[in-house]
Amino acid sequence: MRKNTFKRFIRRKMAVVSAFILLFFVLIAILGPIIFRKDPYAIDLRNTRQPISKEHWLGTDDLGRDTFTRLVYGTRITLAVSFAGVFIGTVVGVLLGVCAGYYGGLIDTVLSRLIDIILAFPSLLLAIAVVAILGRGLENTIIAIAVSSTPSVARMVRSVTLSIRNQEYIMSCEISGVPHRRIIATHVIPNTMSQIIVNTTLNLGTGILSASSLSFLGLGVQPPHPEWGAMLSTARDTLRFYPLASLAPGIAVTLVVLSFSLVGDGLRDALDPKLKNR
Repeated sequence: MRKNTFKRFIRRKMAVVSAFILLFFVLIAILGPIIFRKDPYAIDLRNTRQPISKEHWLGTDDLGRDTFTRLVYGTRITLAVSFAGVFIGTVVGVLLGVCAGYYGGLIDTVLSRLIDIILAFPSLLLAIAVVAILGRGLENTIIAIAVSSTPSVARMVRSVTLSIRNQEYIMSCEISGVPHRRIIATHVIPNTMSQIIVNTTLNLGTGILSASSLSFLGLGVQPPHPEWGAMLSTARDTLRFYPLASLAPGIAVTLVVLSFSLVGDGLRDALDPKLKNR
């Protein structure tokens, strides 16, 4: 089963290329600050807005800070914020979706209406509202991403759980006296893992876009931290006559978000059992 899934995935050339791009950025996030030891916060007003050179691979910004170094350190911050927010949102969404779909009744009604209310708001607008209530900062940005990514996971898990709930093997477990928690842990959640993986992969791209957007608007990670959105916000005033400081983080955001989207599409096609006979 796993071999067939892997074979179907590697047939998607764009998904494979995107997976390598994501792996490259993850390695930069992990090893970059260890390999490149320049200070991303060091200000050098004598070397502001320098072009590409051997010393400054992507030039410098309006405060003389090395753009490449800030981009490397910003990779860790941006990915960490997105990963943490989406992970929390996925865990909460799975719990809500399983409870709503498995237990039904009043629990399903209340949770479903709550999910519908949250889904009525665009994810970025919802994240902005959460940050506006809680305040700016890295931790609150993670909470905002978690809140905005929870409803889609919860609705998806609920629909899958409803289709599993009335299966004969679930009824047999209940008749045999197997506790509900064990049924959920051993039968329900494992059967939703493929959908959870695909949804989480797609949400990671959305999470990075939300994190960068919040920082760009001044509501997320605050300067002088080298987060990609914050770098874009700092460089927007010099975009016309010095675009290099904006192009580097902008291209990074575009590549990572697009790669997560393509990998998510590839995983969805690979994990979909209907594609086995195609």
